[in-house]
Amino acid sequence: MATTRKFANSPYGYMVLRRPNGTQANISCKTNDLTVVKLMTNSAQALLNASNGQPVPIPEILETAENIWKLANKKNTPDQEAIPYLCGLLAEHTGSGSSLRRKERVIDLLEHVLSQDGHPNIGMRDVSADHVGKFKAATIAMGCGDSTVRTYLHTLGGMFETAAKRNVVYENVVRRVSKPPRPKNSPRRPFTGDELRKTFAVADDEWRGMIMVGLFTGLRLGDVSRLVFRDIDLVTKHIRAAVKKGKRFEDKPIPNPLLRFFRSLDWPADLDQPLFSRAYKWATTGSRSISRIGDAFIELSIFAGVRTTGQRQGQQHRQGAEKYAPLSFHCLRHNFTTMLKKAKVSEAIARRVGGHRSVAVSDVYSHLGEDVMLDAVQSVPVIFDISARVAKEAAASGRVPSTVTLAQGAEAA
Repeated sequence: MATTRKFANSPYGYMVLRRPNGTQANISCKTNDLTVVKLMTNSAQALLNASNGQPVPIPEILETAENIWKLANKKNTPDQEAIPYLCGLLAEHTGSGSSLRRKERVIDLLEHVLSQDGHPNIGMRDVSADHVGKFKAATIAMGCGDSTVRTYLHTLGGMFETAAKRNVVYENVVRRVSKPPRPKNSPRRPFTGDELRKTFAVADDEWRGMIMVGLFTGLRLGDVSRLVFRDIDLVTKHIRAAVKKGKRFEDKPIPNPLLRFFRSLDWPADLDQPLFSRAYKWATTGSRSISRIGDAFIELSIFAGVRTTGQRQGQQHRQGAEKYAPLSFHCLRHNFTTMLKKAKVSEAIARRVGGHRSVAVSDVYSHLGEDVMLDAVQSVPVIFDISARVAKEAAASGRVPSTVTLAQGAEAA
């Protein structure tokens, strides 16, 4: 049985579906037009009547009702022409200039595709997944790589998602088109002691401070760049850092070398002043990325001789000594986690201090060298202990020392 109902705390009408077992489901029709609500309810009742008493899945009822809602909404709300509407969204852009130019290129390419298809003035609701598929094919035909194709589809999908939230379109059709797979990044590694010393030697005072904070706290480059003096508590010996990736605040304990560095600084009267003024300015100029600061650190690494010109972070098919991604500021985070593990800090504390939410992620950042592994295996209990000379003599004489003899010799040793 399907009936209509109106709830006081909702502007929409509801379908009330009564199941054969006596329970009911209240389903929003997402419209306050009572005529449309009644049509949707009648369609649900028709499906129930046609089932001859058999249960009807609610998704099937919703699909039929939604089609009625779309038709009614299409008549009540005029469609908007695709290209002018997308161009209008550019006026709301608040990101970087490069992101704005990418959106403009995406709209120009979609306009070209729609014109080639014979629908230059098509409405937003009439843009189909087939059109998006042709958009993808055109991007590939231009010689764009997988990364660019994926970025263009992501950009177009973001604009259609905005249109869907504003009920300009019924769904984000870009989701129906598959993106090229994201490449697996080469693993990062920590800096060696020699590489750290070389980089530190050629760095200016600000970069030296940022390197120390990254090395002794594991904070990411953007989070280090946005630190202000108020975030540093010399009494409790903690940094109150706003971690953008996790969208949370993290308290980072300050090791003694970093504490001495903070105490050596000239503290301003206004504690809201940035700790690293140049990086802070770059990180808060309206751009959503910190690529400019990352590029500056890459230049510093190249000048220090720890990274070569032309290396790219996403480079694939690395072999042998080149299997690791080139060094970046993020590698200091690997140094920090590795130092904690080498200091035999418990796994739970290491994850808490490093800001890792799982053991698996913590393991990715841990790079325990051969010396640590060698020390670890020395604690293995001795079961067999036989020298190469004894083994050679036993093999020459045809005698094989018994397990008991070996074990007794091991105990005696």
